Amino acid sequence: MSINIHTRRKPQIEVKRARLHRMQEQAQHGVSYTADRIGPASQHAREVAEERLLEARKWSAPQLERAAKYVESELGPRVSVFLSSTARRVEPVPTSHRTRNVALAVLGLVSLVGAMGVMATRRSGMLAMDSDDIGEPTLADTERSANGQVRMP
Repeated sequence: MSINIHTRRKPQIEVKRARLHRMQEQAQHGVSYTADRIGPASQHAREVAEERLLEARKWSAPQLERAAKYVESELGPRVSVFLSSTARRVEPVPTSHRTRNVALAVLGLVSLVGAMGVMATRRSGMLAMDSDDIGEPTLADTERSANGQVRMP
């Protein structure tokens, strides 16, 4: 079996060169005629648009200035107050450390009393050592136990 590929031929339209040339000249003439007519109108439209744009800018500048003053003097402080109050509502309540503070105070008081007791004991010991009645124990101060050993007071 043979494979045949059939291609369809497009119909060929013959246009004479003179006619094609005449059509191109007419198109160019139409374009130049239209450009001559539209050129001044487009220039006028450009000038009008420029004037209107300038007028719009003259009108909008004071409006923007007024809006800026409003935001700065009235809206800004309101927003600031709103944000501050929201921050206060969102912030967690501080926890109470009263129990811990009382425990630390008691611990400090006990430590102070203990330190004062140690100082008092050392001071009384030093005073006893400095006094003149302390000497070597005498035989009269000693006691004899039942087994004959001597005990010092």
